[in-house]
Amino acid sequence: MNFSLINKLGSVTVEIARKVFTAIDENYEVLKEEDFALNRVFVFNTNEDLRDLSIEMLAALLALYLKDDMNAIKYLALYLNGKDKKKYSYFYACLDYLKLKNSSAFPDDVLSVLYGHKMMTEVVGDLDDRNAIFQYYKFPNCPNCEKCKLKQECKHEAIMQLNDCVNRNSALLDQQEVQFDIENNKE
Repeated sequence: MNFSLINKLGSVTVEIARKVFTAIDENYEVLKEEDFALNRVFVFNTNEDLRDLSIEMLAALLALYLKDDMNAIKYLALYLNGKDKKKYSYFYACLDYLKLKNSSAFPDDVLSVLYGHKMMTEVVGDLDDRNAIFQYYKFPNCPNCEKCKLKQECKHEAIMQLNDCVNRNSALLDQQEVQFDIENNKE
């Protein structure tokens, strides 16, 4: 499974979205069995939204961006499985809107009755503009740091510097051990 494109979602294109979605969709069962966490794939960062982002929510967002409502419904339902309806009412409203949109002549009216006018307006506004579907997330834009929304929370450079330091010090330590071994063998 190649998730390298996940760090390019900050400048998402249809091609990138389709490849990442396909990787998730084709491997979903294995990912769930292995307790896969997206934070293992994203560039090192301190962003709480990315840290907590589930594979189901990412798949739903990608499907929405790709205008694939059936898969968006599938993954949003998986995301909401077992979650409290009050606490996650926005997401339940999104799920209902997607279902109603494909089966009802007046999805806005039905959603307004179920969730209220304010929630209906927010959901319809968020879901009807598929190009803005990622607006609430600071996805990385690697390697283009200057145009990355995650720039302030990215820790990739710091981790790489630390890694280099550890590697340099471990190489020095290994050389010292070799020298010690040589000196002890002479005696």
